[in-house]
Amino acid sequence: MKRILTTWLLLTVTAVVALAQSQYISYERYEAGDREASMDGAGGVLILSQHSDLAITVVNANLPSILNKGQGASGFYEYEVRVDPKETRNPKLEVNRRGDVNRVSITASTRPNAFRAYLVKEVAKPIHLEDQTAPNDAILDSTLAEVVISSAISDLQVNCEALKARGAEVKTLTNTSDRSITSKSIIIPIRILREAQQNAERATEAYNEKNRLLEDPKAAKKLKDSFYDELDALESKMNEAQTEYNSLTNISISAAGTNVLSIYVGDLKPRSKKVYGVAVLKVVEEKHVSVCSGFLAEGARLFATREYANAKKAFGSALKAKDCPADLKRSINTNINQCDTCALYERYAMAALTKLKEVRDNGGTQEEVVRYASAAIEFLEKLTLVNPCEFYSDRIVRLNKIIEDQPLNIKFTFVEWLSNATGYYEGDRLDGIEVWAYSGDELPKPADYRSEKRFANLMTRNKCQRLGTSEEGGILDLTFDRKSLPTGLFIHPVSENLRVKTSYIDMREVMQNSDGDYQKRQYRTKMYRENKK
Repeated sequence: MKRILTTWLLLTVTAVVALAQSQYISYERYEAGDREASMDGAGGVLILSQHSDLAITVVNANLPSILNKGQGASGFYEYEVRVDPKETRNPKLEVNRRGDVNRVSITASTRPNAFRAYLVKEVAKPIHLEDQTAPNDAILDSTLAEVVISSAISDLQVNCEALKARGAEVKTLTNTSDRSITSKSIIIPIRILREAQQNAERATEAYNEKNRLLEDPKAAKKLKDSFYDELDALESKMNEAQTEYNSLTNISISAAGTNVLSIYVGDLKPRSKKVYGVAVLKVVEEKHVSVCSGFLAEGARLFATREYANAKKAFGSALKAKDCPADLKRSINTNINQCDTCALYERYAMAALTKLKEVRDNGGTQEEVVRYASAAIEFLEKLTLVNPCEFYSDRIVRLNKIIEDQPLNIKFTFVEWLSNATGYYEGDRLDGIEVWAYSGDELPKPADYRSEKRFANLMTRNKCQRLGTSEEGGILDLTFDRKSLPTGLFIHPVSENLRVKTSYIDMREVMQNSDGDYQKRQYRTKMYRENKK
């Protein structure tokens, strides 16, 4: 208990020195935001936030890809981070709001071709978890393990209901020398953790074994409806087992107005005892800020008013300030790069708007009007990804009204994307690829369209429309109504000789990553195939 009190005193006097307008930011895993993606084997981290001005750097990778995707269907702003697994499978991210000295570090575990989502948010009362386990901490019973959580926060909630329901014992203890400190002792039978782990592994393997039968498209077409019913049952059992395992191996801790802390207990061994202290991390508001933070605040203010050259100078001064912390320099350089990006696209947008004015004033053709208006929209939309503001959004609305009655033509090219021991490479063009328009509100789950039966059910249930099928050369030309674009597109192989999977592309992705002239967009789709036969 003495070490708990000592750490408690240290934590309560620890301060985050911040600007007057700063807020402490925190993060938590957001499994609902996890998604699969085609990334050539790279691992992904998806940062979600209510804030559009996050600066993100990756500390332990030299060539990460960091993309601001704008506001998604969930209402959160989305930031995609992709890291080559050859550099690291556990990227360490530093995240802060533009011009703010407060930042949070996230060490994520990734898997190939998938995004693991994290929610970054501001909290009024940040709390901190301190591991106080001593080398000699242990319990006598070889069938049990113990977790002790101590704090002086009166309304601290320790959520371990799943463990209690399976036989864990929870005791509340009050320190006799300081009654403001309360401890929760959670005594866990190791058996329930191991059983849950084994159940999850068995259920996952049973599902994977049956699901592997779908990898051969010819064989899959001969499967009966009863096969898919059995597969659905196995998937449901797998999800239940994995959910139970996650609920048993994670203890969450929070209080009113705080961030959520999590303790993973899945690696506890017999006789293990883990001891933690939880305390409030105070945010100190200072009237007299450091030279570095003062320049950061000025840079953020200038950036918000679209004065990118002056904002870059302010961020540069913050970088050169004598009191600039060494571990803050990466974030400041991210802000400087954002200034350069916005300055470049603003020049492009102004050039397109100037040409648009010329053709309208001089009686240009409708084709020229659409070309320059579309160009201006594209550059303004890239600006809104980094610096969302009414100045840009108002102009996008006006420009869209100019061209809304003109059709949007997109040329799709489908190619196979193969992998071997040396990496990924492009194969043949693919004919027999269908494109379906999806207009649902929710992001489709891969499990709902990875088999022919499920795909057909999903299309029928959502009244999806088949737009066309690629012909020889892997080409498909489609025309869209700009006023009613679909939410996304399903790319669905129908030729029997194709060994590629159905995939889903958000329409925002198509619009952001297509290129070519402004009358006819071009979008190249790579279809993954592990083995070419």
